[in-house]
Amino acid sequence: MISKKNLKAIIPGIILILFILSFNYYPVISNFFQPTKTSYSEVISKRTRTSTGEFKFDYYYVLIKIENNKTVEYSVDKKEYDRLYNGDKGYFTYKGSSYKSFDIKITISKIEDMIDYLQKKYNKKYSFKRINDNIFVLSCDTSPNEEIFLKYSQSGELIDVTYHK
Repeated sequence: MISKKNLKAIIPGIILILFILSFNYYPVISNFFQPTKTSYSEVISKRTRTSTGEFKFDYYYVLIKIENNKTVEYSVDKKEYDRLYNGDKGYFTYKGSSYKSFDIKITISKIEDMIDYLQKKYNKKYSFKRINDNIFVLSCDTSPNEEIFLKYSQSGELIDVTYHK
């Protein structure tokens, strides 16, 4: 059993150790107390970094313009990095320096609505692929050479439809 005298000597040491460790974990602790925010934002650029040394790791970053034209860089996983394109606009959710989500304004539901319309009109099955920032290509599954290109404005409005056969 620890005596009061020994306890009085141990407690300051524990407090000192916790104080020193808090500097290493400050970003994690700081983010914990930050509010979760969502703002209409834009992906400005993307970059990768590969670590050097015995083990190589790839790191993925996106630069996002949030409210008041402030730009902040966030670390993301590869799947999110591949999903986002420069110029994407949508609702960005973050908590301090932690990236939570980016909901692109040109939603997949708009593309799926277009596919439903085409399938009903032409009685054919279509699938889609995102080509770049605002362009999607719809491919007819039964006619591989048949493609429809959809171009959207930055605000998410359909501005051009091109049919290729």
